Amino acid sequence: MGYAGEPELRPNPICMKGKKADWSLEDYLGRKQGLIVAGCDEVGRGAFAFSLVVASCAYAPGVEMHYEIRDSKALTAEERERLVDVLTLEFVNQGQLHLAYAEASAAEVESSNLNELNLRLFKDALQKLPRFDRVLIDGSIADKSFPFPGLCAPKADTRSITVATASIFAKVHRDRQMQELHQQYPHYGFNEHMGYGTKAHVEAIRSFGPIPGVHRRNFLRNLR
Repeated sequence: MGYAGEPELRPNPICMKGKKADWSLEDYLGRKQGLIVAGCDEVGRGAFAFSLVVASCAYAPGVEMHYEIRDSKALTAEERERLVDVLTLEFVNQGQLHLAYAEASAAEVESSNLNELNLRLFKDALQKLPRFDRVLIDGSIADKSFPFPGLCAPKADTRSITVATASIFAKVHRDRQMQELHQQYPHYGFNEHMGYGTKAHVEAIRSFGPIPGVHRRNFLRNLR
């Protein structure tokens, strides 16, 4: 896999915080033997507002990663945006990385078991990929009903390049949605807290009330 542009234009490692992910989990699942390993991660599960977003992704077997990929939580917003731009240019646009998304609205989150909803979104996002042989999922929520062979690994988003990539794309996708929501409701500060239960967000809800269809009412029960 080559770089687009001259070498001096290549970004330095995007982030030096935390341990970088590698291919070890993918290799365990057969990447070196030519199997395509997909990864999934979600963002917005614990937010007070808006959607739950899942991203799935799959790199082509044999792809080399020239960048230090880390879980989205170890990156700043600027670093995530920069990585998405770089990975899109050098991998997605070259057919070396496939991406897909699945989302659940605030109303769906309110009325669902979160683990079951998470799994359904994982399945939906994976089924949108053109092909994969194995699946890597962060955490331990998969059960025997999950239809794809693979591995559910604790902290996979910090260990696996594929899952970390999914976490980055999911986070940037949802953050961009929150920026758009901020344009509609600027007094709530969605561009700062991204819908999570920060002090500023709680104070905005107390001052202006929850927004129908945006805030998850059952997440606000303990607010005074």
